[in-house]
Amino acid sequence: EIRPAQPGDADYGDVTIFYPDAPPSVTLTSFSSGGEVYTSHLYRIRWDYTGDPGSTVRLELQNGGGVSLIIAEGVEIGHDGSGSYDWNIPAGLAPGSNYRIRIISAKTQTDTSDTVFTIRRPSITLTSPDGGEVLERGKNTLITWTYENEDSSRVRIDLYKDGAPERVIAINAPIGSGGTGSYAWMPEVYDAVGSTYTIHLSSSGATDESGSAFSISNPAALAVHSPNGGEPWYTGDQNTIEWFYPSSLSGSTGMVELLESGTIDRVICDNLGIYPDGYGFCSWDIPEDLAAGNDYTIRVSLGSSPAGSSDAAFTIRDPFISVTAPPGGGVWEPGSVHEITW
Repeated sequence: EIRPAQPGDADYGDVTIFYPDAPPSVTLTSFSSGGEVYTSHLYRIRWDYTGDPGSTVRLELQNGGGVSLIIAEGVEIGHDGSGSYDWNIPAGLAPGSNYRIRIISAKTQTDTSDTVFTIRRPSITLTSPDGGEVLERGKNTLITWTYENEDSSRVRIDLYKDGAPERVIAINAPIGSGGTGSYAWMPEVYDAVGSTYTIHLSSSGATDESGSAFSISNPAALAVHSPNGGEPWYTGDQNTIEWFYPSSLSGSTGMVELLESGTIDRVICDNLGIYPDGYGFCSWDIPEDLAAGNDYTIRVSLGSSPAGSSDAAFTIRDPFISVTAPPGGGVWEPGSVHEITW
């Protein structure tokens, strides 16, 4: 009992009131209300504490009441009554809907998620080529996919043949947006004609592959591969003109012509051989005196096949060099250092 007193009273004096310390405790404030989380994603586990439950905590993942994984040990308890830990859920963790998190302090105070939560895996699904397609060498095609709950912004695309890796198509292709993605790909010279190809797609948290094999074939008609439109080629350089043609092509020789605005400018190569692999090329040293222009095309004639031409015009330019710094003006002092770029 505390009673007011006046100076001079016998019981007048200072009064000290003691409050007992709060009992030590730890309380999870995240992962306690159900919901879904995904492997290969980063989440923050949070908790509050009172009193002195110890300087560290241990975090466990429980599945059906048993410990499935030690998430972390010796984690600093935090500051000013709260703490947290960033948890990157392992990619290999089994999906399930009966998970809880348990926190144990150094002085054995504990708390467990009030409600179970679900762990799912991100998904990525290859939609094309998914099996049965016939892709032509030298012709662009789209590799397409859909994805859900992906934390990664990039995908890797591999070409397989006979179930084994053949080559890497792309290492860091953009995953896409809005749940769909695509990548433009052209079967190349080194992709042999065959019918046992598949595409393998992988992100940081998911993988998929073609449902069955697809084929790579030579084109049904002769097709110029390079230059095929839009490229800048330079006088004085050596470039390779490439084309694909049907494996069944008959005849023994052919030639390559340069056209400007649809009119023959010159024959670049002649007496070309025809080989059964469906690929041909010739090297061209572009003359230094060839007129610059933006309406050049290549025409290739082989044996009995109708001629093939560039799909669009390419450009021939004269080499140039351009100084980019210094741009002009300004004052340079003797002894000073400056960067000259071009």
